[in-house]
Amino acid sequence: MDLGKRLAAVAALIEPTDTLADVGCDHGYLSVYLVEQRICRHIIAMDVNKGPLQKARENIQKYGYGDYIETRLSNGLNQLKMNEAAGFICAGMGGPLALEILWNDRDKVKEMQQVILQPQSELWMVRRTLKKWGFLIEKEDIAYEDGKYYFMMRIRPTQNLDMESLPQNEEFFAEDIQTTAYELFAKELLDAKNELLLEYIRKEEKRLQDIHASLCSREDSPKCRARKEIVEKELAVHRWALGRYEI
Repeated sequence: MDLGKRLAAVAALIEPTDTLADVGCDHGYLSVYLVEQRICRHIIAMDVNKGPLQKARENIQKYGYGDYIETRLSNGLNQLKMNEAAGFICAGMGGPLALEILWNDRDKVKEMQQVILQPQSELWMVRRTLKKWGFLIEKEDIAYEDGKYYFMMRIRPTQNLDMESLPQNEEFFAEDIQTTAYELFAKELLDAKNELLLEYIRKEEKRLQDIHASLCSREDSPKCRARKEIVEKELAVHRWALGRYEI
């Protein structure tokens, strides 16, 4: 089965295991692939919407994996029993929603061996919160498909896990440029001088430069000056990240 670059990169992060939950399984292609490639023996495919879940059931039967993949209508992990799965996948959701799913069922998550996330937004908040909670970010990757860049990661709970609260009104900028860059782009990918990440940073820098030029052409106002200041700080983070490739 051809998953496409995004889901193939997600699958590549998964360590072989007995049972895994696929949260937000959509049409079930990733679940089928994981069984097909013998990465997982058993998958619990879950989705909050009946339509995609029914389509997943049809695809599971089409490929003949009904004995290996079960489906459940579930909001996040709420229909997963304690210690029923060694980990779970949460791909294609916004960053805040992914964090909410982790937090809502934190007692279950604490017992898991691996969690694979592919947040669609606010990556900086996801990385910062995971660090605060005490997760180990074991592996990160980036993929490009259909004009979009996707970041994914494999995380693992540690003995120091403390998921006391969800992030509230977080400021984007951390205490220094380096920390902000690592939260935004992933320390592992920057340290490895990942070429796809370099392409992404350059495109984002160009987008910010265009915004800055547009702001400079407008009539001066407190609102415009405040926005320019934020964009300039973001550009400084991007320039710092690009400098990592010159070392």
